[in-house]
Amino acid sequence: MEPIVWNDTYSVGINQIDQDHKGLAELINKFAQCAHLGSSDERVINALTGMLDYAIQHFTREEELLVKYSYPGTNAHMESHKQFMERATFASFDAMNGEADIAELISYLHGWWHTHILQEDMAYKEFLLAQGAA
Repeated sequence: MEPIVWNDTYSVGINQIDQDHKGLAELINKFAQCAHLGSSDERVINALTGMLDYAIQHFTREEELLVKYSYPGTNAHMESHKQFMERATFASFDAMNGEADIAELISYLHGWWHTHILQEDMAYKEFLLAQGAA
């Protein structure tokens, strides 16, 4: 699978969020580079765990902005984050047990990236920028 390459179409116009998204893309790419190792390899587990830790930090920052500016879609956006974390956490447990389907997980992460950033995050872009969130 091709790596995620940041470009301006992914920008929500809020520097911290854009930096977080760049970091998530890098971590997804790093995880994808481990695909050949086998799901119980320590490097796979560390890459997945690092991505999860980073995602938690990013989701917290993003959700705080959505709440601060009373974005109408906050609850749905938070639910999307929750679903991602559940899926990725279960995959992490599976990896620790040597049972994760790494190729399927990489496909999921790439699909999630494009859907979440280009649709769900872009849905709040104009609203937050109009509120002065930049």
